[in-house]
Amino acid sequence: MEAILHILFAILLLGPIALALWGYFKWKKIPGYVDDGKWNVKSMVINSSLLYALAYNIIYFIQELFLVLGKNWIGLKS
Repeated sequence: MEAILHILFAILLLGPIALALWGYFKWKKIPGYVDDGKWNVKSMVINSSLLYALAYNIIYFIQELFLVLGKNWIGLKS
């Protein structure tokens, strides 16, 4: 059981890193790509943070919605 947890944690940690590296190197091979060296890191961090927060809140809302609806369907009061 402990080995399975270690494997899952490794996948959770290394999976996104591997996908990011794969996407980065694939992106570099796009024809017509010119690297001007200008990255607007501030806007990328803000956009990523807002999208992450939005996704988290949508999932949380859907989870709570179906928890309440499920209780109503089986006759429990929330």
